[in-house]
Parts: sequence; structure tokens; C-alpha cells
Amino acid sequence: MNRNKKIDRLDFLIICLITIAYTIVSLINLGDTATPTTQPKMENGQYISYITLEEQEHVDKVLLFKGMGVFNVAVYNSADNGTTWHEIASGMYGSDPGEIYKWITIDVDCVTQNLCISIGADADLELFEAGIISNDREVLKTYTSNECRLFDEQQFVPVNPTYMNETYFDEIYYVRTAHEHLDGKYPFECSHPPLGKLIIALGTIVFGMNPFGWRIMGNLFGIAMIALMYVFAKRLFKNTFFATAATFFLAFDFMHFTQTRLATIDSFSIFFIMLMYYLMYIYYDSSVEQLPRKDALKILALCGVAFGLGISTKWLCVYAGIGLAVLFTIALVKRTKQGDDPIRTCLWCVLFFIVIPFCIYFVSYIPYFIAVPDQSIFKTFWDNQVYMLTYHSGLEATHPFESSWYAWPLMLRPMWYYGNEAIANYGLCSTIVALGNPIIWWGGTLCMLFLLFKPKKRSGEWFVVIGFLSQFLPWVLISRSTFIYHYFASVPFIVLALVYVLKMISDKYKKGRIVTIVVLAIAFVLFCMFYPVISGSVTSRSYVMNVLKWFESWILCY
Repeated sequence: MNRNKKIDRLDFLIICLITIAYTIVSLINLGDTATPTTQPKMENGQYISYITLEEQEHVDKVLLFKGMGVFNVAVYNSADNGTTWHEIASGMYGSDPGEIYKWITIDVDCVTQNLCISIGADADLELFEAGIISNDREVLKTYTSNECRLFDEQQFVPVNPTYMNETYFDEIYYVRTAHEHLDGKYPFECSHPPLGKLIIALGTIVFGMNPFGWRIMGNLFGIAMIALMYVFAKRLFKNTFFATAATFFLAFDFMHFTQTRLATIDSFSIFFIMLMYYLMYIYYDSSVEQLPRKDALKILALCGVAFGLGISTKWLCVYAGIGLAVLFTIALVKRTKQGDDPIRTCLWCVLFFIVIPFCIYFVSYIPYFIAVPDQSIFKTFWDNQVYMLTYHSGLEATHPFESSWYAWPLMLRPMWYYGNEAIANYGLCSTIVALGNPIIWWGGTLCMLFLLFKPKKRSGEWFVVIGFLSQFLPWVLISRSTFIYHYFASVPFIVLALVYVLKMISDKYKKGRIVTIVVLAIAFVLFCMFYPVISGSVTSRSYVMNVLKWFESWILCY
């Protein structure tokens, strides 16, 4: 199926089929679409609820679903129908950043029919629901002596909270910040520019402040990456079969799947990186005759907008800007020899890649300006730039799952995002781990090395190598704690490198495409095998430990 680089009906059909299939799989168990929303009314910073159960029960724990704020709680029981109360548990919650949109567990372990929950907090507390859980792992039916919004949405109370009904990993920072932007408050998480959190906030506006709502935008951007990869690969390889292969590899890469189902900002930054490189490739791949100056400037302007959106999401995209500059220079030299005006183009690019991106970046800070109206917007903006630079350059914290740049392609230390400890005692496992599809990461890395040291590189091969190096090499110089998910920005380029080499094999050997089909099949089988540990699906713990744990350094579950 050798075809030109334009998208035709067959290409459109393939894009739709792969995208729809991926969408269905990625939306399965993304998160609950509803959580408790009503809140009890505090009087003088205190709330007390007296609870009667249908009969005497062995109560195991009390669950409280909280959003923002800090509160203290005390739980009492009574053996004489409320005449005498005994405190059986107490604590302060919410001061830990991890206790945001979480089900707080208070262990009580008592036999009783009467309970009292006393809560003290400030006016900013968001406390949505409580649940009484029996020793038999049931949500007990409760009766309260007062009008109680703390027990009015019992259908949402989980026996064992999971990622489906609360935040996990770094969602605790980004979901909170998205909520604060909507409330006009200065954000808790300000170590990255605001745009990514604003995109997460958009999802919560449309779908509500629930796990589905705060994860859907990242998921949609992950879906969009699939279609973008096809268009990019079709332009690069000028071949429908290998464009399909590249899209298939990205769709079934573990990191892409896991990272885009998580309410963090990585989905957005990687999408914008792919978009800016695709637009730059159009300029890089075209002659003056194919792409006249007027049209070329439009493409460069769009590329600059994508760059501006990217850096407004995460500074990681600055690295991409280095690669864009190198590729632009190569393309400009080529076009100059064809009669293009390099001075005029460069002057326009000052606007496209400096002025416009800065304006996008600055405008993204509007939520900060709203949060501190009495301060100069320029001071607010500058203070955050200084904070981010100081934070990232001075970060010395250690983490059990940190890994150095050279360990990422080999997947020596996957990142464990989530594990359900409650079901481990039953021989089950629900876990979410960030790692790559072995055939894609290991095979793609070898192919990238081949292209890197290949004596005579084609134009497209140079493009892929430069794109990869711009995203990967800067991490070699960074001494702060790093993690395997920092390799996510390099994944699209190792996919393209893998397909490049597979295409070389196909071009050289008559039945070379069989190799590509075999690699695609292996990638699909591996995705199916590892699906439980990248999706949070409940599976047998013995399966994870005996089949999927390939190395001792891989921590996959409890």
C-alpha cells in the first residue's frame, strides 16, 4: 500500500477505526462519574451527628469523603442508647496534601448500635459524605437524629475506596489546583505553568468534580495523540501501512495508556510536543515550490502557537523548542538555496516563536492575577517564574521509585502509581504502574541507536533523531530526582524510529512486512498481558508476581 503523504478516505477510515477502538478501551473504568456533593452545615465551626444502626453491629471503620480543608474528628460509641459516650477514635485530617478528594479511613473496630461523629473545622472545609463499614465489608444503613447531609448520599460510599472514586498519585496536586483556579484562589501546586490545570478544570466543569471529570481531558488528549500520530507518520513515511503501524504502536504502548488516564499535565504537554513537531515537519519536508513562503509562514505560525501552548503547560516543552530551532535552521538553509528569503522568514519567526508563545504563556496566568488582585500582574507573574526555577533546580527530595535517565529506555525502575492494599489479603491485585511496552521501548531504543550512528541519514531520519535527542539529552544534565515518566516525551520518537527500521527491512526484503506484522502482534499480546497492571483492573496477585514481574526491580503490587 504505497501511497502519497496526503490523507485520503482509506487513511481517514483507519484513523477512525484505531481511534474508536482505543477510545473504548481507554474509557473503561476511567473513574466514577459521580461522587458525593452535598455538605453538612457547620455551626460555629463544629458538626455533631448521632447515628443509630438497625441493630448491634461489629463496626470496622468510618469513612469520610473530603475535598479541600483541614478538620479534626472524634468518633464515640455508646452501649446504653446514648446515655454515656466513649471516644474510640480521633485525629486531624487534611493537612497532608494527599488527603484531597479522598475517602479518609478511621479505624474503630467496635461492636455497637450507637455512634457519634464530632467534627471541628474552619469555614473552608469540604466534607461531603460519611459511611459506616461493618466487619463483614458492608455499608451499614444508618439513622441520624438530625437532618444530616453527611449521610444523604450513601449510594456513593465504597466498602474499600479505590482509584475509581478518589484521587491517586500526583492527582492530589493537579486536581486540587484545578479546583482552586475555578474558585479564584492562589494555587497550592505552582511548580508548573497553569494551562494544564486549567484544561483539567474544564473537564470538571463539564462532567463534575469526580474522577471521570478530572481525568477525561487527559484521556481525550491521549486519544487525539493517536490520530495525530497517524497524520504525522503518513507524512513522514508516505505509506499507509507504516503510518498504521506507528499509530498502532503508540495506541498499545503502556506509558501512553497509563499516563493519559491520569489527571496530571503530561498528556497535554506531550500532545503539544507532537503537534509542534508535526507542523515543523511540514515546513522541513517541503520545498519552496511545494510550500510557498506565504503558506510556509502560516505553518510556522501554527507551530509557534503549539509551542506556546506547550510551554504554558510544562517547561518540558522548552526542550522541544531546542529541537525545533535546529530543524528550522536545516530547513531554512535548504529553502534559501531554492530562492526563499531567509531574513524575512527569520524576522517573522521572532513573532511566531518568541512573541506569540510569550503572550500565550503570560495570558495563561490570568487565574494567578485573579487570585491576588492587589498585586501587580507582572510581579505575580515574575514571582512564579522565580519560584519554579528555584523549585526545580533545588529539588533534592528522594523517592523510592526515582530512576536516572539511562534506566528509562531499559525500564529498570517502573513507577508504581497505585495499589489497593485492602484486597491483597484475598490473593487479588489492583495496581497501576508506569512502564513501557517492552517490544516498543527496547526495540525502539535499538532502532534509535541504529539511526543515530547510521553513516548516511535521510532527511526524515535526521528529523526523528533530532526530535528524540531534544527530549532526552537535557535530562542527562539534570541532577534532581527523575522518574521513568519523564521518558514519555521521547516515546513518539522511538515509535517513529522503530517503524523507520521496520520499513527499511520491508524495502530490502520481499517479505519484510511480515517482520512488522510480527512485531505488531507481539506489542498487542504484551498489552493484553500487562493490561491489569496498567489499568487498575482486579486480577490474581500470583499472575502479576509470577508472569508479569520480569525483574526484581519491578515493584508491581503489594
